[in-house]
Amino acid sequence: MAIPPIDDRGLLPGGCHPGTFREIEQRFLFNQYRNQLYWQVRVFFDSELRSKASGLRLIVGGSFFSDKEEPADIEATVYLPAPMITEHLPLMKLQSIPEHNRIKADHRADFYVSLMVEGCNDLGLFFQYVGPKTANAKGLHEKDARGVIEVQSWELG
Repeated sequence: MAIPPIDDRGLLPGGCHPGTFREIEQRFLFNQYRNQLYWQVRVFFDSELRSKASGLRLIVGGSFFSDKEEPADIEATVYLPAPMITEHLPLMKLQSIPEHNRIKADHRADFYVSLMVEGCNDLGLFFQYVGPKTANAKGLHEKDARGVIEVQSWELG
């Protein structure tokens, strides 16, 4: 199933849509700025995340998946089931504030691990809110829905 087109609000329609890196590239790399941003994030996925999170679900979202000409970053999360935490300690280290800040500065990825533990936030759902900046810019409510993409076979590149 293909990633749906941007809606009349200039956003990916609400929901979690399956898509591949190739589909993301074909749909959202429509200018040089976005091309550079995307490849900075892909370097993080390919060089750091793949070895630490293989087999986990990867969700990407944010204003990159809209008509915005120059989004600041790409939001991303992987879902980590509670029983798998101890075998993914290198992944958990990416959650530290210094590592988060390094990843954002070096790769422009706003990356988090979503622990699948009762009481923890589901960041894949949180990324589906329009948020205050986009709501303000587009005349929407900040809790309006926008879409995210679950990257299929992302470990394969």
